[in-house]
Amino acid sequence: MLLGYGSKRDYLGLKNLIVAVEENFADKFEKTISLADERAMSQKFGLFRTVGSLADYIEMILVENKND
Repeated sequence: MLLGYGSKRDYLGLKNLIVAVEENFADKFEKTISLADERAMSQKFGLFRTVGSLADYIEMILVENKND
């Protein structure tokens, strides 16, 4: 659980995690992604609830931007 009931992470910890994921992604794949934009924040089922939901969102971004 990344955030919510049962999580040991607060919003500042989540922010740090998001920044770290974005930076690591950019370093490894030489592509930038934004995980804290309006679209991400409006996800119906809680994008930052679990590692799996975050990974699914990143995969969706990559599929959409495949030709970039």
